[in-house]
Amino acid sequence: MILFFLFLFFPAQAQRASKNLNPGLTRAQIGDQVEQKEQILQEKTLSDLFRKNNCAAIIKYAGQHDFKKLSNLELAIYAYCEPPEKDSEKIFAYAEKNEPDNDFILLLHARYQWKKYILTARDLWKKLAARAKDERIAYLASQYLDEDFQESNEIESTASHLLILQVGGLFESNPDFLADSDPDTSKKSSPGTLAGIALVSRSEVNFGFSEWLANLTSTNYSTLPEADISTFDLAATFAIQTSYRRFFILKPFGNFTALGGKPLNQSIGGSVGQMWQFLDSDLQFLFTSYADRYLQAGLEQQQGTHYRIELIHHYQWQESYFIFASAAWERSNEGKDVDTDLLLPYGNVAWNGSFGFERKWKTWQSGVNIVGNARYDDSDSQYLDSEGVPTVKRRQDFSTNVQPWISKKFVNHFELLLYYTFIRTRSNMGQTDTVDRNISDSTTGIILKGLF
Repeated sequence: MILFFLFLFFPAQAQRASKNLNPGLTRAQIGDQVEQKEQILQEKTLSDLFRKNNCAAIIKYAGQHDFKKLSNLELAIYAYCEPPEKDSEKIFAYAEKNEPDNDFILLLHARYQWKKYILTARDLWKKLAARAKDERIAYLASQYLDEDFQESNEIESTASHLLILQVGGLFESNPDFLADSDPDTSKKSSPGTLAGIALVSRSEVNFGFSEWLANLTSTNYSTLPEADISTFDLAATFAIQTSYRRFFILKPFGNFTALGGKPLNQSIGGSVGQMWQFLDSDLQFLFTSYADRYLQAGLEQQQGTHYRIELIHHYQWQESYFIFASAAWERSNEGKDVDTDLLLPYGNVAWNGSFGFERKWKTWQSGVNIVGNARYDDSDSQYLDSEGVPTVKRRQDFSTNVQPWISKKFVNHFELLLYYTFIRTRSNMGQTDTVDRNISDSTTGIILKGLF
């Protein structure tokens, strides 16, 4: 029924292309009339394609024309068809701003939102029902607001899947994360190889969406096999719309890590919170709880429960610039190592901040990721320093991670990524106190990705 109404209401001016130009006009006026006639014919072409429900042809046709010369109605039709790598909401907002009284543009927007999230669409249907000049449009809007009508319509859903394969090489200066003061520096650096496979799946329905991620990566060092590390991550996101542009978020996750070919630790947990979507960005507020377990002897006291409060913001500007920022507070309840001359507690509070920037061109992308972390232990550590002197200090660590990168897409489905990572950790326990505190590490790598 919706297509019947859309065809019925399509503006009549799309059918009114005049056959002759008025000869009694100046050259400039004739030029304006020619442009107007071309615009009318162009709208007629899109209307014919729309009547045939041929969104693929609409996307192709509109993509061949200068967007600045497309009418607001044409932009709305184009946005309704969900063109790839374009933000339909931005296009609708632009068209409605330029032509706020065009009921047909609002009708297309409401129907587009109906395909996505019913609650968001209801606000548009209410607005349309209140202002529509055509009684038939007002009646259609009232039908969409009727609960029985909503229940009788099948919920439209979409699903997408992405398989990511990657292989690469790297050179790392300190894969064992040895302290700067460690006397054995000859074995610090090593070349290595990296391989990974990931599967991402996303499903959307009228009341929200779900995402699934399974990711397996392995890094192997040619001269330091004891530093070889493999990780497997499994995570999901469930989002349920609770009001206009607002979602309840549930994120269960799990992780398994092996070090040097032996199981190291595993963790399981989840996050709950809220997400707010805006025209160019989204904001998430999450509470996370998880527990980890160490699987190697001597590390049991470092396992425990963790609680984190996190604020995450994503921003997109002009479809070419992407910004990510987050801030988090985390409480870790862990054990302590106790010996005759030793007391090392592991319970701590940490503050974390991250920032990412990405610039996108047609086939090139570049960006930088920055992470900072500050950790404060709950209680004092007691130990003998490197000279055998009894020492009492409360551990405070500060870490920085900087990663610039650049990538190039080529052929179909393939991307080449070049990156550099620098990690620096400084501690108030100093180089003369223990050998596991002040640490620096850098990695240069190149990765070939296949996206299918």
